[in-house]
Amino acid sequence: MRAFVDDPTQIGEKFLGRYTVTTTSGTTGVPGIFLADQRTLAVTAALSARMLGSWLTATDVMRVAARGGRITMLIATGGHFASATAAAALRKNRLRRNRIRAFAAHTPMPGLVEALNAFRPAILAPTPAWARCWPPNSRQAACTSTRLS
Repeated sequence: MRAFVDDPTQIGEKFLGRYTVTTTSGTTGVPGIFLADQRTLAVTAALSARMLGSWLTATDVMRVAARGGRITMLIATGGHFASATAAAALRKNRLRRNRIRAFAAHTPMPGLVEALNAFRPAILAPTPAWARCWPPNSRQAACTSTRLS
């Protein structure tokens, strides 16, 4: 398993053809490696759909559909992190491939804003650190102000 996790070309691929692998960076002192089978992923998807259903109104869903269902994910890179693995898996679906974009969370703000304006996502799924900088006119010192159109 270590060779699989250490190989960045395997991000989003199934370990042993069966398990989705996600890792944590180890900020608590111990990096984690987690395996999920298809049943676990199905339960996670159902819980996620339920959660989104409580956040989005019917009007929100219509707006997402009107914008082509385009999703941008800001992800941690450099490992089998959950967001990177999810983005890779979503992009494998030929019907979704053109509606999913993933950007490294450390992408400089001006380039990120340009890419977001060009893609015009209906949904932006940021990392928690990036979400603290929203909206772009946040007064936090760590955030750079750049206007999205």
